[in-house]
Amino acid sequence: MKENSSEKSTSWLDRPVFHDINLTWEGVIFGAILLLALISRFYGLGDRVMSHDENSHVYYSWRLFKGMGYSHTPVTHGPLQFHLLAFAYFLLGDSDFSARMPAAIFSIATIGFLWKYRRYLGKYGTLASAGMMLISPYMLFYGRYARNEAFSALFGVIVIWSILRYLETHAPRYLYWLTAATVLHFTAKETAFIYTAQAMLFLGFYFVFKITKEKWHNDSYRNLFLIALVITALFLGVAFFGQPSASTEALAEGESVEASGIPSLLTIASIIISALAFLAALLIVIYGYTWEKLKKLPSFSALLLLGTLVLPQLAPFPAKILGWDPIDYSQAGMLRTGIMVGILAALAIAIGLLWNPKEWLINAAIFYIPFTVFYTTVFTNGPGFFTGMVGSLGYWIAQQGVERGSQPWYYYWFIQIPIYEYLPALIGTFTAIGIGANRLKKTLANGGKTSEFSENSEVLPLQQAPVAALLLFWTITSLIAYPIAGEKMPWLTVHITFPMILLSGLGIEQLISHLKSSRYEEKNYGVAALLSFMFLIGLAKVIGALLGTTPPFQGKELAQLQTTGMFFTTLLITIGSGVGLGYFAKEISWRKIAAITSLTGIAILATLTTHAAIQAAYINYDDPTEYLVYAHSARGVKEALAQIEELSLRTTDGLDLQIAYDNSGSALATSSKTPPCAKLSSIFGSTATTQNTPKSKIKTCRCPTGVPPSTCASTFAKT
Repeated sequence: MKENSSEKSTSWLDRPVFHDINLTWEGVIFGAILLLALISRFYGLGDRVMSHDENSHVYYSWRLFKGMGYSHTPVTHGPLQFHLLAFAYFLLGDSDFSARMPAAIFSIATIGFLWKYRRYLGKYGTLASAGMMLISPYMLFYGRYARNEAFSALFGVIVIWSILRYLETHAPRYLYWLTAATVLHFTAKETAFIYTAQAMLFLGFYFVFKITKEKWHNDSYRNLFLIALVITALFLGVAFFGQPSASTEALAEGESVEASGIPSLLTIASIIISALAFLAALLIVIYGYTWEKLKKLPSFSALLLLGTLVLPQLAPFPAKILGWDPIDYSQAGMLRTGIMVGILAALAIAIGLLWNPKEWLINAAIFYIPFTVFYTTVFTNGPGFFTGMVGSLGYWIAQQGVERGSQPWYYYWFIQIPIYEYLPALIGTFTAIGIGANRLKKTLANGGKTSEFSENSEVLPLQQAPVAALLLFWTITSLIAYPIAGEKMPWLTVHITFPMILLSGLGIEQLISHLKSSRYEEKNYGVAALLSFMFLIGLAKVIGALLGTTPPFQGKELAQLQTTGMFFTTLLITIGSGVGLGYFAKEISWRKIAAITSLTGIAILATLTTHAAIQAAYINYDDPTEYLVYAHSARGVKEALAQIEELSLRTTDGLDLQIAYDNSGSALATSSKTPPCAKLSSIFGSTATTQNTPKSKIKTCRCPTGVPPSTCASTFAKT
């Protein structure tokens, strides 16, 4: 304890900036990161042309803002975004800037919420994670994008934090945090099902890990419990991997999607056996460990709560097994699915009340009140509750075999992450290796017995929370889940990126913890960092020269000799800096030199990452040349619309200009059979007029009074 107190008092991050003001350097740096996040998320926010998906979101938000209502459909994901965008229009008016403002605010809030992670990531790890989220190409680009990823990222960091806090303290208020973040995610996007599955899987594994170390009435029950769980997992795997997907060949031969989606007898039998084995495991643990003791385990409580809250939304799975179509909205179809929802809801209520009536009812209210308000569009769209309860999961189950985008299975692993998110990927990989090595070392030291996951004692002074285990688990399962999903799109990389960043922050905290030493050694750190920089840059250039298009030792021409001379110069600098690092290693240890070199490499990669983020967000934002965009739009549309609006203001002293254009092959037309203005008329009502010239394909169109041509035409252009 004395050592921890001494280190804490002497850490420069804890030193006050001003003697009369309680402001530490840690707070100043974090505040600077937030300020940069504010600037980076709002700078030029409305400059980029609305993409295809953005248009779907802003148009229906605009209709809601104008009082035309909103009806939830799973195609455009959850209703939260439409309500937030409509509110932004109400505050600031309808513009591209205001449409993207909610995403920007949530992106900033995601970085700001990391302040609560100091307990788990440490001071340096938290600052590093916040900095990486600031410069991450994906976190930046989709933090300025009118879609759901910015919302999901915030809810994700809240869910992970609330799980850690509840496992550590068993305080009910953290269950409220968990429930609130989960339901808001469900109102935002269907990735909530993946997040909830990740949370429940981890809680389940952690529960088994904890309970097998507890004292049971009879050890034989523990063994039976584990056997039943193994059988459950085994047959679940058979059901999952043995289910044939709807093939395009089958559909081409005339087989319907519904028929091709009916599970095989093997799948149904595997699911039944798995369910019976799981029920047996539950009965065994209740009898062998007792229900009262189970309720005191925080991992079990959180697992049960999440499971019961989400259970009714899983109705599409049994409906699909029975051969029903969960997105059949006919009277008979809704009746069948409604019966399944009712059965699962009754089961969830019974289990929840049996667990803890007071806490379950509070959390159920936290979950279903916002769920109902948003999905019914504040009680104006009754069917929205059922489309949210069943249609969301049902629709995306049906889309699994479609595989929209036709991206390869390695889309995230070998394309998106290596191009943009190599920084957290590399740090996270080495952090995972370090966690595994430490775990193995402790296991061998204990004679083969496993021990609790332990973190830095300075970071976690109370009972241990499984920080490393949870962050590593979330990262790995994200890397597995999203490639398995049928639809692979660049924005889904956000859901892989932010857990990698959190895991990287933990690794950087551990690296810096190796550098705590005397003042004499700290004086040498600057020189060692400079030598590390020279060594890494030199090594990269040497390797690049040998593997590049103009390698050394290729001839006696002037250009070839210059290349060879440059290679030798770089090689000498690399060797010299390496020798210098070896000298300092004798003074301050090889372990610290390795840590300094690693941190220097991280700084270099962070600079390259910042460059990639700036290129994507502020330079190439209107060019579909970046790999982090899909269904993108070119700059020409916005430039033309801006010129039309300027002409209208100059010639009509308002927005009444009639626009003439040829729609035979224009980007402004989605169908040559539908006159553009007729489409505008159907969107905006009778105030949009059409004038057709019989001898020409030229059409003229007038937008509704008060609607700028840029809004009017761009809405049509992308519908």
